[in-house]
Amino acid sequence: MRKMNFERSRQLLPYGVEVGGWLIVVALTGYWGMQLARPSPHLAPRSGTLPPVTDAHRWETVLSAPVAQIPVQVRGIITSVSGGVALLAPEGAPVRAWQAGQEVLPGVYLVRMDRHSVTLTRGGQEETLILNVPSLPKGTAFAPPRLP
Repeated sequence: MRKMNFERSRQLLPYGVEVGGWLIVVALTGYWGMQLARPSPHLAPRSGTLPPVTDAHRWETVLSAPVAQIPVQVRGIITSVSGGVALLAPEGAPVRAWQAGQEVLPGVYLVRMDRHSVTLTRGGQEETLILNVPSLPKGTAFAPPRLP
């Protein structure tokens, strides 16, 4: 009968544990990478609900700011290459971040945003809301935050 040699297995055990640990790390990274990369259904723009934007229509909305009829307050806009978000407070609700294509109020969708305005649509009618930024007194300078 052959005698089993556990000495070699004992030497390889740390390498097996290390390889197993790395396999777990790679599997978790792949899983969460796929979860974060897939579009969320509640953030995806609805097809067919937003009217096409033409250059003439875009200039018309920029040059003619209508009186606000949609009860939404614009609190901030963060733009980026991928579109950005608008910080909106619909009907006095707390401020929340919204992306283009999302429904802000029942039947009211965020169409687009730029540096100073947000365009919403309700029933095919677009409304542009301007972000009012108060001006700072002359000579105001910002300093970096102090660490305790």
